Amino acid sequence: HDGLSWLGLEGDAPAVSQSAQATRHAEIAAALLENGAAYRCYLDADEVSALREQAHAEGKPVRSPWRDRTDASDLPFVVRMRMPDSGETTIDDAVQGSVSVQNTQLDDMVILRADGSPTYML
Repeated sequence: HDGLSWLGLEGDAPAVSQSAQATRHAEIAAALLENGAAYRCYLDADEVSALREQAHAEGKPVRSPWRDRTDASDLPFVVRMRMPDSGETTIDDAVQGSVSVQNTQLDDMVILRADGSPTYML
C-alpha cells in the first residue's frame, strides 16, 4: 500500500495479495462453469497456437471449439470465460474514459490455468 504514497495516493482498502485469494478465484470459476458463463477447454498448447494464428488471420477472436461442447475428458483443461456473441462491453477507464468494444471481438479469456491457478482476471 505504500508503493504509491509518494504520489499522495492512499488505498481505500487493505492491500490484498492476489495469490492469497486463489481459493476464492477457483470458487468463482466453478460457479461460472456451473451457470454456463465459462467452459473447460481441452486444447493443448500447439492447438491453442494454431487456433490463435487462424483467428488472427481471419480477424476473429479466439473462441475454442470446446466452447459449445459438453463431452467430458480426462485430459488437462483450462477454464475460459464464455464471452457474449453479440452486443458490446463498455469499460469506464480512469485514463481513457468510456471505452466500448464489440463482444464479437473479445477472446474467450483463460481464467484458470491447467494447474488450477487463477490468471486473476476475476
